[in-house]
Amino acid sequence: MRKFLLSFLIVSLLSSFAFADAPKSQVDWTLFGDNLQSSLKSENIGVKLSAMQLIIEYSADLNVAGTEAVYEVMREFRNNTDQSIRKLSLITLYKMNNDWAIDFLKRHHKFEENKGIKNTIQSIVAAYENGDNEKIAKTLNESYLSLAF
Repeated sequence: MRKFLLSFLIVSLLSSFAFADAPKSQVDWTLFGDNLQSSLKSENIGVKLSAMQLIIEYSADLNVAGTEAVYEVMREFRNNTDQSIRKLSLITLYKMNNDWAIDFLKRHHKFEENKGIKNTIQSIVAAYENGDNEKIAKTLNESYLSLAF
């Protein structure tokens, strides 16, 4: 039994290395984005959170600014009581690069009760309007790194 487990572990480890670093040119970004948008509609919160994290990570290669996906993330931002999930949703909204979402955040800023989220919204909106990508990156990185699930 021990040899079997050890063999299984070695084979699993080697195959994970073989498939772990597929070149970006071989990824079907349209299909990946469509699957992420479908995952945002899931009833399982873990699936939604994973989709949001992947959107944040691969936003430069994805086009998920579709209205339905933005609405799903916005719904999590507005309705979830967990502040970490709201912050993740906020970062995802920015990374989706949707003007409507930024406009919504600008209007929502007045009514936000959580000080940390309010400050993040303010920083994102100000940097977005000024085209200050370095400030946005710094704000988002600080917010994203502060999340702990």
